[in-house]
Amino acid sequence: MKILLSTPEVDRVLVTRAQSGDRDAFTELVRRHQDRIYGFALRYLGNPEEARDLAQEAFVRIYQGLSAYRGESTFSTWAFVIVRNLCYARSRHLARELAILDGEEGGALHDRLEAQDTNPAIGFLQRDTQQAIQAAMMELPEKYRLVIALHHFQAMKYEEIAEVLGLPVGTVKTHLFRGKALLKGVLEKRGLI
Repeated sequence: MKILLSTPEVDRVLVTRAQSGDRDAFTELVRRHQDRIYGFALRYLGNPEEARDLAQEAFVRIYQGLSAYRGESTFSTWAFVIVRNLCYARSRHLARELAILDGEEGGALHDRLEAQDTNPAIGFLQRDTQQAIQAAMMELPEKYRLVIALHHFQAMKYEEIAEVLGLPVGTVKTHLFRGKALLKGVLEKRGLI
């Protein structure tokens, strides 16, 4: 008889092994969470290159902080707090760069930040739709963008989002409701719905 463990239970086992020095266990944690962490960073930052860099940096920080993880929340919630903090810092840094730079240099940076993912596996229509949604998401205030990204694109429950963002569950629900209304308005304004 084979016993199936839930994702948090498997993560707990892998974390314990990784904390004991098992590099393969940490590699498995990375494999299990890299797409979600990259996806969140992409939704937040709006740039594939920046999101990949941030995801790599996040896993370095997660590895460095693994000994401090005590299991008071799920591993994924703990990891997303690290990713959220890095996203905040990265977006503030990028905003300062754009504000400081002007002329050709600023334009080159802007072009780099606006670069699109060229993954050939994604079909043209799907990529076009993703880009339109991503662009619309970037118009939302940060507090709504975060909640929408965690709920809809990372499939987190309200309680998990509340823990990651340090907000009451009611505030998460309110931000999600208002954010979706704003997103719908942006998409309607652009003629996408």
